[in-house]
Amino acid sequence: MDVGGRFFSPNKCILCMDVIEEPTADICEICYNKIHYIDACFCRKCGKKRDAEDDLCLDCCVRTHQFDTGRGMFVYEESIKKALFGLKFFRRTWIGRKIGRVMAEYYLKEVGWTIDCVLPVPVHYTRYFIRGYNQAEILAMYFVKEYNRQMGMYNGQEVVYVPHGLRRKKWTAPQKELSSETRYKNLENGFEVRSQKKEQIKDKTILIIDDIYTTGATMDMCAKQLKEAGAKKVFFLVAAIGNGL
Repeated sequence: MDVGGRFFSPNKCILCMDVIEEPTADICEICYNKIHYIDACFCRKCGKKRDAEDDLCLDCCVRTHQFDTGRGMFVYEESIKKALFGLKFFRRTWIGRKIGRVMAEYYLKEVGWTIDCVLPVPVHYTRYFIRGYNQAEILAMYFVKEYNRQMGMYNGQEVVYVPHGLRRKKWTAPQKELSSETRYKNLENGFEVRSQKKEQIKDKTILIIDDIYTTGATMDMCAKQLKEAGAKKVFFLVAAIGNGL
């Protein structure tokens, strides 16, 4: 996958961190042949990888989600897990810039829903202060830049980036430490749409961007608030997603 606008030297693979000779590549050929890029056989609701095409995963069969539908770009396995861990906890923000651009290319080629606005999943301000950034914001910002740069080739409309459209109201325990049901309780009343952003959201089709999708609790809570604020539809796109049963 090659996209333009590179400004890193030397150019490194986002997965193995090895230097890539091709200056416009994001993933080296060896890693690209190993990863599971989800372009067929996925849950038609949440996008988890499935064995059968256009089927629902077990979770989406038993749970009613607040979002309309979503997709994941890669299966959440070891190589992409390490890359996202480096982005999230080791300040490798260059990985987020590259993945954001690759997500835009993936979206335009494999997904293609018509959208108006892009919002990142927010982090609590204390976590933002400790980490120094929100990885979802980096992904979303570079997704929008690349999406709008390539949009002309698809005869579509540019999208608007709405930073800080959602606010995380309370500090919550890390989701990875909780069970599926506890994750929903943990995030209950955890998000709100900022009052100054409501006009940008009303009657719009929204795409939420995040790094990982597991149970869908975060996306559901964000989508619920966006729809209550007047959003017409809410989709999501994540860099990595689990396998669906």
